[in-house]
This record gives sequence, structure tokens and C-alpha cells, in this order.
Amino acid sequence: MLFLLLTNICGLSPPPSGWHTKPPLSDTSVEANLARIKFFRNKLYGHVTSTGIDTPTFSALWLEISAVLVTLGLPQAEIDRLKAERCGEDDFIDVLFEWADSEEDNKSQLKDIRQYQTKTGQTVDEVRQTQLEDRKRLQDSNRMLEEVHEIQTKTQQTVDEVRQSQTKTQQTVDEVRQSQTKTQQTVDEVRQNQLEDRETIQDSNMKLQEVFQIETKTHQVVTNVRETQIDDSKAIQEIRHSQHEFHKTLHETKSRVEEIQQTHEKLLGAQDERFDCLRQDVQKTAENLEGQREKQRENEILKKLAKIETLNNVRYHADRYVEETRLSIFSKVESWLNDRSSPNRVMVISGNAGMGKSVISAVMREKMQDAGQLAGSHFCQHDRARHRNPKVMLQSLASQLCDFLPNYKKALVEKLSRNLGVEINNMEVKDLFEVLFEEPLASLNDPGLTYLMVIDGLDESEFQGRNELLDVIANYFQSLPR
Repeated sequence: MLFLLLTNICGLSPPPSGWHTKPPLSDTSVEANLARIKFFRNKLYGHVTSTGIDTPTFSALWLEISAVLVTLGLPQAEIDRLKAERCGEDDFIDVLFEWADSEEDNKSQLKDIRQYQTKTGQTVDEVRQTQLEDRKRLQDSNRMLEEVHEIQTKTQQTVDEVRQSQTKTQQTVDEVRQSQTKTQQTVDEVRQNQLEDRETIQDSNMKLQEVFQIETKTHQVVTNVRETQIDDSKAIQEIRHSQHEFHKTLHETKSRVEEIQQTHEKLLGAQDERFDCLRQDVQKTAENLEGQREKQRENEILKKLAKIETLNNVRYHADRYVEETRLSIFSKVESWLNDRSSPNRVMVISGNAGMGKSVISAVMREKMQDAGQLAGSHFCQHDRARHRNPKVMLQSLASQLCDFLPNYKKALVEKLSRNLGVEINNMEVKDLFEVLFEEPLASLNDPGLTYLMVIDGLDESEFQGRNELLDVIANYFQSLPR
């Protein structure tokens, strides 16, 4: 930077060999000496691949550079004093201590990684166990459906048997009616005979009066007539007895028919109740299967979202918190959070390195989680590319919010299940924020409570001069709901 200022502001003309090439020894102008200094700086310090140099080379280069510096006005005594100084042992020891601390941090991080891998393995085992249980439930459901089908088949057979019994009963009734008809015809014939017999008696009486003189014949005729009357009376009594038996049989038949109908109605009622129970069981089983399918479909859709677990970071920083400190900061955050009239969607806590910002973030996260107002958290780390990637951060926050707000999860799944025109990992940050947060949250009703997202370490998310996470928060978070 100093060389650039000298060559552009002080009106110096470049030497014949140019500013970027080492001038020949014969050129001792100020411009040439400045070019030599730049050359030495780049070759010996700025772009070297090794920090070691042998003594003869060092001595030769020292003499050459010293001559240039003396020509530019530096005292020779100051240059000699600098050469005679020893390397800073204190600085060397500090560097060793820093290396030792860095090594301990690396070991701690490796330990955290191993613990995370162990937990991941346990989670995979739990998922496999859950899949086995789901498969068993499906098999049980299929077996239940088969049993229901068998019961329906048996019930249909019972219904057919009842119908056959009804048919036979109806045939019996028809036969009884036919018998009754025949009996009625017989009664009519007997009555007709009685009428004819009465006419005969009348004729006989007339003949008795007319041929009274012939007693023997008349008495014989009378005797015959009386015998005939006795036989007719017996026949009438037998007919009446037959009618009585017929009515009795008919009454018993009607009672039997009524009993069969009542039994049939009871069977139909029991069958309807059993069908209702079976229908309810099948409906519940179908609803459970549909719920499991819907849950599995949601999980498959949400698997597309990246998710970063920061629980280890939270616990690490929260354990370093000293009770009854930073209370004023916590109070300001809670006051802002409870002020639903505030137009601000973001509160920034800034400070120098080591001032405890991460501890404040971790403790605030735990406070909000206990209060049921934590919507998600993200802790950035400069040495992890995924942790400072804005797309990964948005997906992780959306995934955590699904675990906290069921209505938001339903709206997000519906949104992601549609054809978005492009994969979410290939979206621009603005489009991704719109899909994951702006549109799903806009469809929800106001719950009457304010929720908090905690994002820590934005100063560590800068990469190659850019801080994309900060750009996302500054430009898009203002469209979040109250």
C-alpha cells in the first residue's frame, strides 16, 4: 500500500526496467531503489514457500538490502543494531502456547464429533427399529383385514341359511293354508249333506203321516232315519274336532313363524352391530394407516432440508455462564420480544471478541426454550463452511420450526410438495427465503405470542470479504410476521 501511494501521489517516474522488475546494479536512482525494495519484499517475504534461509545467502542479501536502505536515508547504525538483535523468545513461547491451546481445541472438537457420530448411529438404529415396528403394524393390519373378510363371508353364509329357513317356513305356511282350504271344502260338503238329510226327514214324516197304517214299515224307516241322524251327528262332531285341531295347529304355526321372525330380526340386529363394529375397526385401521402414510410422506419431503444440530455448542457456552450476570441484556431482549408494537424483526448484540456474546446467545436460547417461545437457533463457525452457508442456515431454521409449529410444518410440506420449478438447493437465497418462510408463515393465523430465533457468530460467517448470512438477515428478515 505504501509503495502504491509513493508511485501514484509523489509524481515518481518508473525506472527504465519498470516498477515490477529488479533494476540493474548500475541504476542507483531513488525510483530504482524503491523498485528494489518492492522486489525484495515480494521475493523474500511476501510469496516465499519456506521460512528458512542459509547464513551465506542471508549475509549477501543483508548487505545488498542495507546498501539500498542507506541510500534511501536510513542510518547504518540502526541497520547494524537490527541485525545484532536476537529473535523474540517471549514471542516464540507465546506461539508455542497458542499451538498447545489450538491442539486442545482440536481434540475437544474431535471428541464432540465422535459423540455426534455415536448419537447419529443411535438415531439410525432407532429409525430402523421404528421401520420394523411400522412393518409389523402393517402386517397386523393386513391380518385384521383378512379376518374381517372371513367374518363377512361367514355372516353372508348365515344370512343365506336364515333366508332358506324363511323359505321353508313360508312353504309350511302355504301347505297349512292349502290344508285349511281343503278342510273348509269338506265342511261345506258336510253342510250340504245335512241339508239334504233334513229334506229327507221331512219327506219321511210326510210319508209317515200318509202311510201311518203301515206301522212296521214306517217304524223301520224312522229307525233308519234316527240311525242316520246319529251317524251325521258323530260326523259333525268329528268335523268340529278337526276344525279345532286345525285352528290349534294354525295358531302354533303362527307362533312358530313369529318366533322365527323374532330370531331372524335378532340375528339381523346382532349382524348389523357386528358389521358396525367391524366397519369402525376397519375405518380406524384405515385412518391410522393413512396417518402413517401422511407422516411418512411429510418426513420424506422434509428430508430434503439441511439441518445443523448446535446443541453441543449451546451446552458448551451455557456452561460458561456465571449466574446473575448480563441481566440487563436479557431484560432488553425480553422487553423487545414482548413489545408486539415494535417494527423491528431483528435485535443485534455486538461486542469485541471474548466479551461473551455466544454465552448470552446460548443462555437466551435456553430461556426461550423453557418458556416455549424458541423457534430455532443457528451457531456459526468460521472453520466450517456449512455453518456459514446462508442456504444451509435457512433450511436448518425451517426444519427446527417444523418441530415447533405443526401448522407451519403442514403449510411448508404442502408448499414443498408442489412443483417449485427448481430444487431448493439450487435456489437463490431470496427465492429460498420466500419458499421456506415468507409464503408458509403468511398463511398462518396470529398465535398471539412472539417467537425467537437465535443466530450466533455472524462475525465468524464472513468469507472472502463477504457476509452472506448478514445480507440475508438485513434484507429478508424484515418480512417475517410479528
